[in-house]
This record gives sequence, structure tokens and C-alpha cells, in this order.
Amino acid sequence: MSGRHEEIAELRRYADHAVRELTALRPGTPHLTPRVERARALADRLRLFVNRDISVGFAGLYTTGKSLLLSLLLDTPGLLPVANEPTTGNVTRIKVRESAGPQPPHVGITVTYLTPADVADLATAMVARIAELDDRSPARPGHSLRGYRPVDPADPDRSDWQALTDHFAPVWHDPALSRSLRGWVTELCRLRDALQVGSGFLARVPGGSPIGIDAARLTEAVTIGASRDVPAGFPAPSYEPPFPAGSPTGPMLAATQPLIDEITIELRVPPGLLPFDGTPVDLLDFPGLNSGSLRDRFLAERKVPTTTSILIVLNGRAPVSDDVTAFFDILKQGRQADSVLADSVLVAANRFDPVLPPPGPPARTVAELTGRSADLHVLLSVAHELTGGRLERLALTSALAAAADRGWPPPSGAIADEARTAALAAQRWQPTVDALAATEPQHPVTRALAGFVRPDGGLAHLRDLLIGHVRGHGLRIWLTEARALRAAVEAAWQEVAPPPAQDPPDRHEARLLADLERAVTRAGNDLRRRLIDLRVLAGTPDQDGTTLDQRIEAEAAALALLWPWWEDTLERAPEGQLRVDADDSRVLTATGQLVDTYQEALDALDRYAEQELATAVRDWATAAYATPALRTMVRLLTAGAEPLRRRLGTGDRERLTRLASVTFLTDPLGAARRAADARTLPAAGYPLAENRALAWHPAVSANGHRADSAHLYRLRRDLVASLASQVRRRSQDVLDELAVLVRQQLNEAEQSVPRRERPHGPAQRPDPGTKHAKGEQR
Repeated sequence: MSGRHEEIAELRRYADHAVRELTALRPGTPHLTPRVERARALADRLRLFVNRDISVGFAGLYTTGKSLLLSLLLDTPGLLPVANEPTTGNVTRIKVRESAGPQPPHVGITVTYLTPADVADLATAMVARIAELDDRSPARPGHSLRGYRPVDPADPDRSDWQALTDHFAPVWHDPALSRSLRGWVTELCRLRDALQVGSGFLARVPGGSPIGIDAARLTEAVTIGASRDVPAGFPAPSYEPPFPAGSPTGPMLAATQPLIDEITIELRVPPGLLPFDGTPVDLLDFPGLNSGSLRDRFLAERKVPTTTSILIVLNGRAPVSDDVTAFFDILKQGRQADSVLADSVLVAANRFDPVLPPPGPPARTVAELTGRSADLHVLLSVAHELTGGRLERLALTSALAAAADRGWPPPSGAIADEARTAALAAQRWQPTVDALAATEPQHPVTRALAGFVRPDGGLAHLRDLLIGHVRGHGLRIWLTEARALRAAVEAAWQEVAPPPAQDPPDRHEARLLADLERAVTRAGNDLRRRLIDLRVLAGTPDQDGTTLDQRIEAEAAALALLWPWWEDTLERAPEGQLRVDADDSRVLTATGQLVDTYQEALDALDRYAEQELATAVRDWATAAYATPALRTMVRLLTAGAEPLRRRLGTGDRERLTRLASVTFLTDPLGAARRAADARTLPAAGYPLAENRALAWHPAVSANGHRADSAHLYRLRRDLVASLASQVRRRSQDVLDELAVLVRQQLNEAEQSVPRRERPHGPAQRPDPGTKHAKGEQR
């Protein structure tokens, strides 16, 4: 066995051991419970990761052709459902293995369902996102679903969906209820109905209890169909009877689709088709990134961290997408080892057929080509960002051309014009490829274009790219991520591990620990009283006699005064009367002209307030640690460092060590900002209607309305007040969250102090008849 394979086996043994030990671990104190749960979650994630093979996930927008590309790469017609419309609704894992000889591919298909805990987490995540959007809807003033958890993970059949019906059914036809919100609620109701008929299929453990299905049933398990169409009326519960256990039917798979974790296809391919040097490789087909589905995002956030590499399939003609950017953010957040992120991404620009070479003579360099072709310039910019500047990981493809080359029928819904464009694209690009090959034959863009103009539409180039990536980087990326996950498990485990058994302390050590316990308690009580001052810090004068709120207001006024609109507009106010020309772009005539300027000022004011708030918190914390109670605590923590090292676990010792520094109060500021942003609804932003003409606009003044310069000054005053109000509100939210976080840390630190114990040796009551020496107490 090679060294790497020995390491893989050892990682799997460690993951099993960590899961067993952390499952059996019982927190010694209440504050350790969330830390133990986090350690268990990391151990579960490590075990799931190390028991997976190297994998490449195909992700892209709907109708970019990723499912067709996968079928073409595996040379298996009809392997995955494809259509020129949104199709894929579940994660499909294809386990690619080489067959012994040139025989037809063997296909085995299984369906794995989520666990009850997974379904509960999914429903809770969907409700939270629905509630966030619903709270901003005027259709539901004074009501909220925040905190609503419909699914009981211990018994999904006892889940309570009545609150969802009561909340949305009465207002379903209200125009104020947005289409996005209706779509999400419909999706949640589909989950409700699936649980009603399919709770018996849920897995007991993640990835457990796979159910075999035949190939004819794959479409029902994968495709979306009409399941996400928003109905005219509120989707009431179906109350259908549960499906019986046994061979799955098409209606059962379609009805329980929201509960499916993934579909697994075991595929035996001829030798040489995808030569991965005998390494087992899984290829994953993700649902479309632009589905808007809360469930799809939930599954992506769960699957991406355990996927070795990602092939992002772009639309070659329209590569820019906020959904691709959001998915890339999920990829970054899911990576335990940041160093492998740049190595983990490949890009295929499919549907490159409509992109035309620039008119005129063929470009002789890539720089000239991108300078003359705006479409190619944008595409390469996106690919450059996704691959970390490694354009050798880019393939330009046409799945339609590849399918035609293989003699496959075009996808359902494909139009004749698309097929003709695909057939002509290679001819149009060939002169450019010939010119580039003469000057820059090794340039990644030249090689990608050369692959595209082949009869297979770049499929061979994409296959070579995939094979080279898996063989050259796949195992290294897998091991790097597994090692990083193991290190995270070890750190989390060490934080909650109980200290080793100790002998009782001697008298000196017991006295020191008792004094420390009293000092930490007194310091904690003192800090809790001072948290009241922290909450009102924004209104407390500093040494100069000004408050943070006042400084924010002054800075808002200074920023607004710099806007060029005021001076240019006032120049058109002879004798105080505003008379302007609507065609003069330098003059302010409508509220929409101030939107960008206002947002820039809001961002600048927010940055200013963050700096001022950090200074105010630091000064408050320094003053707090100068009090006698905290000085005594710091002295005893320093003196008791050695006993604490012997008698405390790593996590408890680190919490007390942090308590000895003023940074105990200032470090949580960043977390408080993030918590405030997550808890608070997005700021109102621009306070005015974005398309309203101002009082001196010619269209308004033509009706006889006269406006003087005072209108302009009042407008500036109101915008300054809005700027200051929004930033002051966020600053106060941050202070409130900081007080909560400090209190939580303080509770944990106090519970980390060793409780007072008896000194070493039994304390014996003296015999009443015993004679004592002179001066000795009885």
C-alpha cells in the first residue's frame, strides 16, 4: 500500500474514532454544550468526506447544457434527462468505474433520502428565509414566522404546519405578496406534502438506506416538471395516504422528490474513455444555480464542502451571473483549506456557438482578440476570476455540436437555429485559430479555441482537461482538505475535552483557586453592571464633550455638503426662484439622480462610524479593566497560571486567559457587527422614491408650481437626517449585540473556573479528650 493510501486509511479510522468518542462525550457544564455539538458536527463532516471518493461537481445555470455535457463525456446517450428548459431538480452522483472490457455500460441507480434531522434543518432554513422576506412585505404587518420550526426531527409525522397555513392562506391573493415569496412558500408546502406521504423512506443515518430504481424511473426522481409552479390558490395539504414500502413507483418518486438527498448512478465505462489511473471518481450534476429554490441552495451548501473539485459551466454568450457568484461564495465558505480553492475550479463555457469572432482580418494575438471582441473579453474575465487567473483550466464547448458529431438527437426543446449556429461556429472561428496558432500556440485561449473548432465542439479538450485535473490534482486536493478537516476536529475536540484526572489540590493551591473564583465572580458582576454603559455608549460624551451620535450627524452633514448637485442647482436660482432645464445633467431635477450619490455617502458614513465605534469601545474597555475588581482578577489569573494549566482543559484555560486581557471586551466587536447585520433587516437605503420629479422640475413648474431655494435646503436637510439615522441605528444594533456576546463570554469564563475543593487530606474532628499544647487551639 502506498503512503497516500495508508494516510487515507488512517484518516478514515480517525474519523470513525472521533465520531464515536464525541457522540459519547457529555458536556461537563452547560456552556460546553454548543461547543460539543460543533465538534460532533465537524467529526460527522470529516467522516462523510473521507468515505467519499474524489469527486467533480458540475454546476451552472439552467439550460447551460451541463447534464448533456456529462452524458457526452461518459458517452452514454440518455444517461441524464436533458431539455432546453429547467430540468435537473436533484443532485445526481455518477460513480464512474472502468469496466473489464469493451462491453456496454452497466448502469445501477439508487435513491438516497434525507434523514429526519436533515429535513428539519431544511424546513427551518426555508422558514427563516421566507420570514426574512415576508417581514418586509406590507401584506403581513405585525406578524412574523421567525423562530417557527415546523418539522419535529424526533418524529416527522408529528410535524405542525398549521402556522404556515394560517399565516399565508388569508393573504395569498394580496398583490403585496411577491411572486418570489409565493414560490418559496409553494416549495415549502411541497416539502410538507412529501413528508406526509414519504416520511417512511427517510434515512436513519446520512447516506443510509439507498433504494434501487430502474432507469425508466430516473426522470421522475430528477426532473422538476411542474412541481415548482405557483398555484392560483394557497397550496392546501393534500392528506394523501403514505406510500407503502417496496419497489418505488414513478408517482412515489415524483411525490417524495423534495425529500431526496441524492440519486446515485453506478456506471461502468469502457477502458480509455476516462482513464483516471484506476482512481474511483464521482461526477455530480447539481441543480441549476438560478433556480431560486431554497432547497437547491440548502443541498448545495451541504454537498459542496465534500466535493473535491467544481466544474462551473457558463453560458458562453452571457457568462456574467449573480447566481454563479453566489455559488462561488458557497464554494469558498465550504472549503476548510483556503489554499486549495484556486486549484479546485474548472470552467467550461458551453453554448459558445453564438459568440462570433470580431469582424475584419483575424486577430494575431490573444490580446488583440480580446480587445476587439467584447463578448470574449467578458467571458475570459469571468473565467479568470473563477480559476484564480489560470485560464489553462478553461474549455470552450458546444454540447449541440458534440451531440451532432456523435449522432445523438438534439435536446428536447432545441430549435433549428441553434443547431445551424452550432454547425457554422467552427468555420467562423477557424481563421482566427490558425492566426493565433502561428503566433501564440501555447496560450491557453488559443488551445481552448483550437479544441472548440474540432468536430466534437471542444468535448475532447474538456475531457482531457478533466482527466488531467483529476490525475494531477484530485488526490492532492482531497488529502489537503481532509487534513484541514481533521485539524479542525482536533482543535474543537481539544476545546471540550475534560482535563486529566488530578489529585486534590494542596492548601496553597486550594486557597489560590478559591481566591480566583471569588475574584472572577466579583469582576463578572462589575462587568455586567458596566454593560449598561456599553449599550448607551453612542450617547455618552467623550473627553471632548461630544457623543458618537453627534459625530455621526456632523460627518453626515459634511459628506452631503460635498455633493456637486447643490451648487450647480443653486446657480440656476436667480432671486431665490429655482428655474432649471430638465436636459441639463448637472442640475438636480429628480430624486433618481441622487440614488448613487446617497449610497456612496451612506457607505462612507458607515465606515466612519465603525472606526469611531471601535475607538469608543476600546476606551470603555480600558476604563473597565482599570477598576479594582478587574485588576485583582487579572493579578490572580496571572499568579494562578500554573494551577490552571494543570487542572483545566484547553478550552476552559483559553477562556480564562482571554479574560485577563482587555481584548476580551474588544475582540467580539467584529462578530457583533456580523450578528447585527444578520439580525437586522436590510437598511431602507435611499429614503425617497427613485423616480419622482422635484418641485422645480420643468414638468412640475409648468403647472404653475413655484419653488424657491429653500426647497433645496430642506431636501439636503432631510437626506442628512436619513443618513445619520440609518448609521446611528446600525451602530446601536452593534452595541446591543456586543453586550450580548460579552455577557455570553463572561458566563462561559465564570463556569470555566475550577470549583473550590477541600485541601489535600481528610479533615478530622479532634477528640474532645485530647490534651493540647500551650497556644494550640482546641
